[in-house]
Amino acid sequence: MTMRKAILAGVLVLGTTAASAQDTVSPQTRWEQVAACAAERSSESRHACVDSVLRAAGALDAETETRVNRENFGRVERSAPPPVAAPAVAANAVVAARSDAVEPPAPMEGISTRVSAARIGGDRRILVTTTEGAVWHQVDTDVIRRLPRQGEEFEVREGALGSFRCTANRTTTFRCERRD
Repeated sequence: MTMRKAILAGVLVLGTTAASAQDTVSPQTRWEQVAACAAERSSESRHACVDSVLRAAGALDAETETRVNRENFGRVERSAPPPVAAPAVAANAVVAARSDAVEPPAPMEGISTRVSAARIGGDRRILVTTTEGAVWHQVDTDVIRRLPRQGEEFEVREGALGSFRCTANRTTTFRCERRD
């Protein structure tokens, strides 16, 4: 989820009566908490701050967050989203301490799934499509003697320096990247 989507989701949640019905904190206070996240120095810490406000409001649950993280595992952001203008907030807005903050799910280090299809591409490297629809492309030049078969186990783990290691049926391992 990009920062733009997180802020937009926060604004939408804070503006609805359904969110205020499930949350004991006023929408104005929640918005002040979101606005206070702007003081964070990096985009990652701002994003984490907004996510924590959304979790505390009950608008972002661990199950949904884990599902989205699984769907996006290995996907590379191609460009930064354009900045979004936020509504004006009083300069002296003070964020109340959040004692009801919910912990985020643990970061994903890999996924285990099954092979939907596998083939050799024009560059003589393997392309594996998982049952979720993710396409993983071999990036090393190792010769793979047997293509993974439909229904076989397929695991993707984080490697060194932002790379990924794909393992088919626990026997064939190669460096890969997500292509969808």
